[in-house]
Amino acid sequence: HRQGLYSDRDGVNRIDLATGKRVHYPLRKTTYVWMKAIFTEDTDGNLWVVGRDNGLFRFDRDRDTLQCVLGADCTQGPREEPRLFAAASAGTDGILWLGSYNYGLIRYDTRRHTWHQYSTGRRSNQVNSLALGNAENGRPIVWVGDKQGLGVFRPEQEKFYFFPDLLPNVYEVNFIYRDPENGIVWTCTSEGIINYNPESNLIRTLL
Repeated sequence: HRQGLYSDRDGVNRIDLATGKRVHYPLRKTTYVWMKAIFTEDTDGNLWVVGRDNGLFRFDRDRDTLQCVLGADCTQGPREEPRLFAAASAGTDGILWLGSYNYGLIRYDTRRHTWHQYSTGRRSNQVNSLALGNAENGRPIVWVGDKQGLGVFRPEQEKFYFFPDLLPNVYEVNFIYRDPENGIVWTCTSEGIINYNPESNLIRTLL
């Protein structure tokens, strides 16, 4: 049967779409009071649950459990350091890109179980939304947004580039979406909509 996943304020739920049967996977209660998790699937077919302040979990289908691999609820080594996750997207070769409220951008290799943190170089060091795309030269980039604006991260350079003066006022990025069919990137901000078209390589503002 086809399965669906959704989050609530207490954890994660799996629902059988044919029968309506639900299974609840609780996450440790914290001071975070909104939806506890977001989801993404990597190129190997693994389902990942990103608990906002609980950590990154792999859904173990055989055991029907959530296995913590990074973050506060893990039990081994440095992986138990507290991180506040904000966004996630699966790239190629089993790579997950994670945006955080306090640790910048995190690259997690699901095959080697290793991770690397990239500081944005900005005051807040946060990435509250992200989307994967390609640069004008065809190489992969990560679109990133924070409380101060929009930018891109170039993995081959390990550097962030933020766009100044796209909008008249300082703005916060709320959500970034890349259309998989045409590659157009839509960014919802506190001051309007920003649009990037890869064919023209131009960024436009739609207030």
